[in-house]
Amino acid sequence: HFSPDGKHFVYQMIFPWETEWRNYRGGQNNPIRILDLTTYKQEVLPWDGSKDWNPNWLGDRIYFLSDRDFAMNVWMYDLKTKNLSQITHFKEFDCKNLESGDGMLIFENGGWLYTLDTKVGEARKLTITVEGDFPWARTHWKNVKDDIGDYALTPSGKRVLFSARGDIFSVPAEKGDIRNLSSSTGVADRSPACSPDGKKVSWFSDEGGEYQLIIADAYGKIEQKIALPDPTFYYTPKWSPDSKYISFGDAGRNLWVVDIATGTSTLVGNEGFAHPERTIAPEWSPDSKWIAFTKRLQNEFNAIFVWSMEQKKAFQLTDGMSDCKAPAWDKQGKLLYFLGSTDLGMSVGWLDLSSYGRPVTRSIYVAVLSRDEPSPLKPLSDEEAAPDTANKDTSVVVKIDFDGIGQRILALDVPPKEYVFLAAGESGVLFYGEWY
Repeated sequence: HFSPDGKHFVYQMIFPWETEWRNYRGGQNNPIRILDLTTYKQEVLPWDGSKDWNPNWLGDRIYFLSDRDFAMNVWMYDLKTKNLSQITHFKEFDCKNLESGDGMLIFENGGWLYTLDTKVGEARKLTITVEGDFPWARTHWKNVKDDIGDYALTPSGKRVLFSARGDIFSVPAEKGDIRNLSSSTGVADRSPACSPDGKKVSWFSDEGGEYQLIIADAYGKIEQKIALPDPTFYYTPKWSPDSKYISFGDAGRNLWVVDIATGTSTLVGNEGFAHPERTIAPEWSPDSKWIAFTKRLQNEFNAIFVWSMEQKKAFQLTDGMSDCKAPAWDKQGKLLYFLGSTDLGMSVGWLDLSSYGRPVTRSIYVAVLSRDEPSPLKPLSDEEAAPDTANKDTSVVVKIDFDGIGQRILALDVPPKEYVFLAAGESGVLFYGEWY
């Protein structure tokens, strides 16, 4: 900067190239100098090795930035008295980009612009509102078909729920209109799910800053906002068949169950180890009293567990000598299907070179849950039986006898392949998917 009379010039010989190295005291630092443009003599401002820059000449004073007090602040050098004084006293953030004009200084601190009247000596934060056309921010129609994230079918299959661009949509299979159930601005709504009775829908919403569980009717009218424990990201919501509970996972690989009536969340279990494949996805029993899930053991094999809603306790069903996952309940609640592999051992070390990356095949197994239930694979024989004239109870009650259940696990007559999931249909019907 030139002096007001144009006869002197204040400058730095070398501007530091490591500008964000706070409290740097190395060779890049150099003092601020005044050059007499007539005699070419120099005057060095008082300096103790600090990082000084951005000199501005106003009247008979020179203002500049310095970190002499270990935070970059505005300092002033009086040309008459040769005294140095500190003008601002910021502690958290450094002052940057000092400029001047018409007796005023302007600089940035912590992302805010400040002005400083040199006659008053007090910094004032500026509140700036930027006005512009911003056509991209105006309300407009947007086709979100390419932005769909999560989805969920309604029980009848007549509608499907989608999440897209932070909103939840209900889309008809054939007839009717598309409904935006959440219609939220500046909020990320995701992971929709529909209750089995078709009366309610749920999703996770970060309205308020942390994710919460939203319960609404089929038209999006919000009935409940349930705060969730240990705020984080949440995934895979699944309603219980009686529409009273929702199970879900979180970013910490935990499995939770929330009681819709009370809003109380219960920790069911943890996946065990960090792994690129998340396997803790829960499956509800037909009577809503049990949850089957997968947990990784110390030997890096997965085992099938079941959680009792009544006892608030988890039980291990498989012995951990093979890798088991993808549990699926038979609709009558008498059987539990799952996938099992005995050739995963060479591939468990996914993070390093200890894994040989061999192909992993799986077989399909079924566990007979009650010791009183006959094997579904027993030989068939036509026999006479007394007619059953009594009214049959069609309600489903799942009974699990844990003693000796390992002896009631049977292999289905399906060749081992790279199966990845199971899904139970009507009683006695099982769908399975293969890696393609």
